[in-house]
Amino acid sequence: DDGVGGDVYFAVDTLPGYGALSGRDPSKDNRAGERIAVDGRKRGPFDFALWKGARKNDSVKWDSPWGLGRPGWHIECTAMIKKTFGGFPIDIHGGGRDLQFP
Repeated sequence: DDGVGGDVYFAVDTLPGYGALSGRDPSKDNRAGERIAVDGRKRGPFDFALWKGARKNDSVKWDSPWGLGRPGWHIECTAMIKKTFGGFPIDIHGGGRDLQFP
């Protein structure tokens, strides 16, 4: 995606089998607006931010092909894992059971 207002989202419907590891089907298990407000800038309600465009009061931001901003938290986590544990591939990125998302 070229970004929406400086934000870049991953469209989960572009990855066949998204949610297979957790055994969840995002089209059935997640309902738009149930957990967070519906964001009309996304292609689908399950899409998540890869890059967040800088907001007026952001003190931490970097330049990118999409303008000033910062990584979405999925990217932040993988960058911290790579720095901490080295350059080997990351197979699973997850949190507690309460954070299980497809």
